[in-house]
Amino acid sequence: MCTPNGIARLLPQRSCSSHVYLLKFFSILFWLPAFILLPATAVKAQFAIPICTTSLQITNVGGSGIVCNPNPCNWSWSGTPGLTFSCGNCQFTNITAAAPGAYTAVLSFSGSSNGSLTYSLFFGAVDADNDTFLNCDDCNDNNAAINPNTVWYKDFDNDGYSTGATVTQCEQPAGYKLASQLTATSGDCDDNNPTTYPNAPELCNGIDDNCDAMIPVNENDADGDGFRGCQGDCNDNNAAINPNTVWYRDVDNDGYSNGMTLTQCAQPNGYKLASQLTATSGDCDDNNAALNPLTVWYKDADNDGYSNGMTLTQCAQPSGYKLASQLSATTGDCNDNNNSIHPNATETCNGIDDNCDNQIDEGNICCPAGNVLYVKASAAGADNGSSWTDAYDDLQDALAKAGQCANITEIWVAAGTYKPTAGMDRNASFYMINNVAIYGGFPGLPGQEGNFSVRNWVSNASILSGDIGVTGDNSDNSYNVVYNAYTALTNSAILDGFTITGGYTDGDGSGGNKQSWGGGLLNELAGSPLIRNCQFTGNTGTYGSAGFACLFNGSPKIINCIFKGNSSSNFGGAVVTVAGGTAIITNCTFYGNSAPIGCIVSQDVPITISNSIIWGNSGGILFPGAPVTHSIVQGGYLGTGNLNVDPLFVNAPAGDLHLQACSPAINAGTNTGAPTTDLDNNMRPFGGTTDMGAYEFLGAQPVPVASCKPYAAALNAAGQVTILPANVDNGSTYGCSGLQSMAVAPNQFSCANIGANIVTLTVTANDGSTATCTATVNVNDPVPPTATCQNVTVELNGSGMGSITTAAVNNNSADACGIQGMVLSKTSFDCSNVGANTVTLTVTDNNTNTATCTATVTVNDNVPPTASCQNVTVELNGSGMGSTTASAVNNGSSDACGIQGMVLSKTSFDCSNVGGNTVMLTVTDNNTNTATCTATVTVNDNVPPTASCQNVTVELNGSGMGSTTAAAVNNGSADACGIQGYGFEQNRF
Repeated sequence: MCTPNGIARLLPQRSCSSHVYLLKFFSILFWLPAFILLPATAVKAQFAIPICTTSLQITNVGGSGIVCNPNPCNWSWSGTPGLTFSCGNCQFTNITAAAPGAYTAVLSFSGSSNGSLTYSLFFGAVDADNDTFLNCDDCNDNNAAINPNTVWYKDFDNDGYSTGATVTQCEQPAGYKLASQLTATSGDCDDNNPTTYPNAPELCNGIDDNCDAMIPVNENDADGDGFRGCQGDCNDNNAAINPNTVWYRDVDNDGYSNGMTLTQCAQPNGYKLASQLTATSGDCDDNNAALNPLTVWYKDADNDGYSNGMTLTQCAQPSGYKLASQLSATTGDCNDNNNSIHPNATETCNGIDDNCDNQIDEGNICCPAGNVLYVKASAAGADNGSSWTDAYDDLQDALAKAGQCANITEIWVAAGTYKPTAGMDRNASFYMINNVAIYGGFPGLPGQEGNFSVRNWVSNASILSGDIGVTGDNSDNSYNVVYNAYTALTNSAILDGFTITGGYTDGDGSGGNKQSWGGGLLNELAGSPLIRNCQFTGNTGTYGSAGFACLFNGSPKIINCIFKGNSSSNFGGAVVTVAGGTAIITNCTFYGNSAPIGCIVSQDVPITISNSIIWGNSGGILFPGAPVTHSIVQGGYLGTGNLNVDPLFVNAPAGDLHLQACSPAINAGTNTGAPTTDLDNNMRPFGGTTDMGAYEFLGAQPVPVASCKPYAAALNAAGQVTILPANVDNGSTYGCSGLQSMAVAPNQFSCANIGANIVTLTVTANDGSTATCTATVNVNDPVPPTATCQNVTVELNGSGMGSITTAAVNNNSADACGIQGMVLSKTSFDCSNVGANTVTLTVTDNNTNTATCTATVTVNDNVPPTASCQNVTVELNGSGMGSTTASAVNNGSSDACGIQGMVLSKTSFDCSNVGGNTVMLTVTDNNTNTATCTATVTVNDNVPPTASCQNVTVELNGSGMGSTTAAAVNNGSADACGIQGYGFEQNRF
C-alpha cells in the first residue's frame, strides 16, 4: 500500500501504478482529528495529502459530526485553478488535477454551521531515482537500489560473504545486505562465524575457515595431545612431544638428570624425556657421565692413589673417596690414613711397613746425617725426620730414632697436636732423653730447616695431648702425657715450648705410681730434666698432682711455665713432690688449678720457688719450710719479696695471664737465677728488674693522662652557668696510683661568654703527678626571653585608619642576655577592625631565642560622619499630597567606615506646606556616630482645580435683562488645596 508520510492512509482500489485512489471522507475524519465543530466561516484545518493519481473521489460525510439541515449537506469545492470538481448528487465529489502538483481546495458546506475545510492536495507521484517505483510506493526514492523489488542477501556474521539465501523486499532485513555491500553473494560455509568465508585465512582451529571443503593437515591433532601442527606441535604422531613437553637435562648422557628442565616442543640438545631417563633428578655432575647415583667410589682417605677396598655407591664424591679411574689400585692400601704408605711405596727408615709387603724397614735402619730430627703432624713426605717435608708425623718415631742415634741432639716439632699413641693404650706416654732437647713451636715450612729463629711456640702451638680415646672423655686418656721413669736424666734432657694437656690419672695411690701421679708429666726416679716455656693445662687426677709430679729423688727445673686448669680430687692440683723428689720452679704462673689439699704440695723435700705467681687456685702452697722468694702467693707466704696482692692478669678467666700495666708483679722479682727470656720469648728483664710470673711486661706503666672533650654549657634564666670537671673529662686516666682530684678553670660563664671558650682540665693522681688538657666549652643561651604584653586602644582617624607600635604593647619584656628586637603581628587597623583585636608580640633576645605574648587592641571609631544636604522641590499631587526621601536630600554624605543609615526629619508634605520648609537630615555611620545637616524643601502646588459647570436658565425681566452667578453655574468644582474663587465671562443677559 502507499503510505502518505504518516498523515493519512489511502485505501487503494487498484495498485499505485493505476494512479486511481478512493479517499473516503470518514477515513479523513478518523485519521485527521483536527475535524472539530467550529462556528461558521472558521477555517477548520489544512492538510497535505500526497496521492499517486490526478483523480480523487470524496464520498459523503454522513456520520462524521458535520450537521447539515437538510441532509445531506449541500457542499462544494473551490480552490486553485487547475482543479475540476464534479458534485453529482453531492454524495461524493470527483476532484481531478490538470497535472501533478500542489493545489488548494476549499470544502464548503451549506445548510450547516460548520463552516469550511481547506486542504492542500498533492496530485501525482514522482520517481526520483528512476527505479520504476513512484515515491509513494518506493521506500527510498533517492536510491535506485532500494525498492520493493530489492534483493537482500543474508550475511548474518557480517563478514562480507553471503550463504546465497535472499529476501526480496523494500526494507533491509536484519542480517542481510545488498549485493553491492558484499564481497560475494554466495559461498559462505558458516554464516555464524565472521572468520569463516571463501578465501579466509586458515586460523589453526581445526575447521574449514576458507570454505574450500578442506581442513589443512597441520590443523589436525593426530596424536590427540591437544596441540596441532599449526600450534607448534613438532611431532603430531607422538603425543609425548608437544609444546608442553618437559625435557630433562642429561648433558653427559648417563641416564640421570640434574633436575633442570625445558618445556618446549623440539628436543633441546643435551635433554631427554623422563621416559628416556633412569632418574629425572639427582645427577650431581651433568657434565661427567661417570658421576651419577650409581657411581662407585673407592676410599682413599690419605689421597695416595691407593684404596683399601672400601666403597660407597652414590652421586656426590664422598670425602676421602675417588673413582677407580683416579686410583692406581682399588685395593691393597694397608694404611689409608698415611699417604706415604701404600703398595709400591718407597720403604723408609721409619720402623713401619711403608710398601704394605708385611715387612718393616727391610734392612734400611739408618740414622740421619745431621743432629736434628723434624716432626710435623701433617708431613706427607718420606717420614724419616730428615726435613720438614720428610718429617716424622709421630713424635714417638723421632724419640725412638733419637734413642737409637747418638748424633741426634735436638728434635724440632712443628705446630700441631701429638698423642702418645694412635691406639687406646692408656699407658702410652712421651718421654725425655739425655742430651736431647725437644723443641716445639716451629712453622714446619720447607726451606726453614736449620733456622731456629723461626720458632714461636705462641703462634705455632705444639700440643702434647693425652686425649687418645673419645674426644672430650678423659676416662680413656693416657695416664701421663710425658713419663720419665728410672733413668738418670740431667738438665741436658730438655722439653721446651709445648702445651701439655689431657693426662688423666685415676689410680688411688695403692697401685702403680703411673696411674696415680702426674697426669701432665711424671718424673719417677728419673733425675733432673729441664722443662721450659711449657703450659700444663687441662690435666686431671683422682689422687695426686694432675699437672706435674716428681717421685723418688730428682730435682727437675721448671722455668717460664704456666700451670692452669689442672685438677686433682685429692691433693696437689698443679705440682706434687714426694719420697725425696723435689723441683726448682722459676718464673712460673699457677692459676685455676684445683685440689682439696693444696695447689703445690711437697711431702718431704722442699720445693724451691722464685719469681712466680700462685693466684686464683683452690689451694696454695703446702710444704714445710719451702724457700719461696719474690713471688705472689695468694693468702700470703713468708719469704723475701713475697706479696699477697692481686697480680692483675689481663684476662685470667679467658686464659690470658699476661700482666696488666699496673700489676704489682712488674719489676718485683729478682734477676738472680732468672731466665733471659719469658714465655713469649721476649727478653728479660724489661725495665731493669725481672717481673714475677711467666710473662715479662714490656710496656710502660701508666702515668696520669688528661683527656678532654668539648662541652655545651647552657646559661640559666639569670644568664649564668657553672661547669664541673666531669663535664669536660673524656676518660682521663690516673696511672697506677689512682685519682686524687680533677679541676677545671675557668668554670663560670655568663652572657658575655656566649660561643667557644677554652678551659683547662687538671688531673692529679694519688702520687701527686699531674696532667692537663684543654677543652672547648660552647656556652649557649637556650632560655627564651620573658614576653609581657599590655592592652592598648586605637582611635581611628577621619580616614578610618589607626596604628600602634610594639613599644605601646610591650610591658617590660626582658631577657638576661638582652633583647634584640620585638615584632608585632599587626600594627595597622581600619574600619574592619573596630572592636577587640588580638595581636601577638614576638620578642627575640640577643641569642635568637623567641617568646610571645598576646594583647587586646581595642579599635574605636569616634569620628562622626560628614552630613551633606541639598535643597529639593516637592510637587503636590491632585490630592494635595507630596513627599521626598532622605536619599533625595542627601548630597553625598560620607564616612570612612561607611553609612549605616539616614533619617529625614520630615518626608511628607501637604497643602499647608506649600512654599519653603526646613528639614534636618541625620546621618548615622556604621559605628553609630551621627551628624546632621539641613535643607530647604520647596513645596509647589501646580495642579489646577477641577471646574465643573451646570446649565442654568436666566429669566429676562421686564427690561429684557437677566443675570446669573458663578455659584449658580458651578457644579461642584474642587481643588485639594481649596478654591480661591469663581468667575465667568458673562453673567448678564
